[in-house]
Amino acid sequence: YAALFAPTLYADMQKFPTFNFNTRYTPSSVIGDINLVGLNIAHTTESEVTVFASAAMTQLVPSGNAGMFGGLGTDAVFEAVLSADGSEIYMLPVRAENTDTQEGYGVYVGLQVPAPMGKFGVEYNYGSQYWSPFTQAQDDALGSKLATRGHVGEAYYVFEMNKNAFIKLSGIYYDYEYTGSGSPVGEPKKIEDVQNGTEFSLMPVVDSAWDANVSFTFSF
Repeated sequence: YAALFAPTLYADMQKFPTFNFNTRYTPSSVIGDINLVGLNIAHTTESEVTVFASAAMTQLVPSGNAGMFGGLGTDAVFEAVLSADGSEIYMLPVRAENTDTQEGYGVYVGLQVPAPMGKFGVEYNYGSQYWSPFTQAQDDALGSKLATRGHVGEAYYVFEMNKNAFIKLSGIYYDYEYTGSGSPVGEPKKIEDVQNGTEFSLMPVVDSAWDANVSFTFSF
């Protein structure tokens, strides 16, 4: 991306074809505040059947500042700026498109029942357009399923080897409705609008995906 975002640096890089250049974009302003509230309920019966439900709301309060990829829940407004030596024109994000407060919500439910050699479970979660929870640190291959703006279904089987170790086989299906899952930056757009060209996204857009995985967990 150097040719697009740093053309002067790109020209110098061509003189060192085997040199590894690293660049980092350093945050320079506060784009707003996020408020989060949630309620979780779980119950396990005498027959070891477990059910749970969770409901939460996130509130994005933008400050009006924006970076390269937008402000808090809103896109950035770019202005053309002349470089210091007057040889180039580049686009600079100067502010967020608006400072409107946006609310999002998410629901998460699941059921786990005893099964031969272990347990079987199913889970479902849904996130609305402006849903932005604090679950980005999860290690799901496609990003945190609980941060998805759209629908997610999961089925899994847990094989209990002993009290300190188990194997989990899982399948997850993601059906995204809006862009930006897992990030509060930028305005979430409908996936279908991006696909038909009536909206745009600076980041890659995924419509649906699935993930099959196996994990080994040991306690010691």
